[in-house]
Amino acid sequence: MIVLGLTGGIACGKSSVCSYMTRLGAKYLSADKLAHYAALPGGQLWKIYVERYGEGVLTPQKHIDRRTVAAIVFCDKEERHWLDEATHPILRRMMEQEIAKHKKLGTPVLILDVPLLYEAGWDDMVDTVWVVYASEEAQMRRLRKRITVKTEENARRRIAAQMSVAEKCERADVVIDNSGAWEDTSAQIMVAFAPLQAQVAAEYNAKYRCAE
Repeated sequence: MIVLGLTGGIACGKSSVCSYMTRLGAKYLSADKLAHYAALPGGQLWKIYVERYGEGVLTPQKHIDRRTVAAIVFCDKEERHWLDEATHPILRRMMEQEIAKHKKLGTPVLILDVPLLYEAGWDDMVDTVWVVYASEEAQMRRLRKRITVKTEENARRRIAAQMSVAEKCERADVVIDNSGAWEDTSAQIMVAFAPLQAQVAAEYNAKYRCAE
C-alpha cells in the first residue's frame, strides 16, 4: 500500500484534489473528519475543549462551537500551540489505527488529507507528500467566501497561522498548482498519479508471481 500525504495552505483546494484522486481509485482519510468525530459530545477532543475553555464553547445542543474555538486559537499563538500539543497525539493514534485497517483490506493507495502534515510531524507516516498550492490572491478570494472568515484581516491571520505554502512546496515530492482553472489542476493530478498506479500494479504483479 502506498500512503500519500496530501497537504497545503488553507483554501488551496486540498479537498477538491483529494476528491478527484478518489475517482482514480485512491481511498482517503481526513484528519479534519477524525477531529470532528473526536469532538462529538463526550469524545476525547470534546473533553479537552470543555476542560480548557468551559461550556462557553458549546452550542445549546452541547456540540463544540468550532467558530468560537477558531476565534480563540487563531488570535493567540500560544493558545494554538497548546491546543496542537493536546490534540495531535490523540488524532495521530486514530489515524494510525485507520491506516492499519486499510493495510489489512489491501487498499492500493491511501491518501492522508492532513492540513498540518508538516507542522504536526506526520510526514513520517507517509511514503510520498503532495502539496496543493494556490497563490495568496486565490487563497484570499476563497477564504473571503467562507462564513467564518468575514474580513481580510481574519483571512490573512489564518494564512499566517500555518507554515508557508512556499516552504511546504520546497519539501514536497509533488506540487499541484491549483491557482487557475480546474482543467489545469486535474491534468497535473493525472500526470502525478500515473506513476503511483504503475507502482501498485508492479507490486501486485510481483506478489502474484511469487504466489504461483
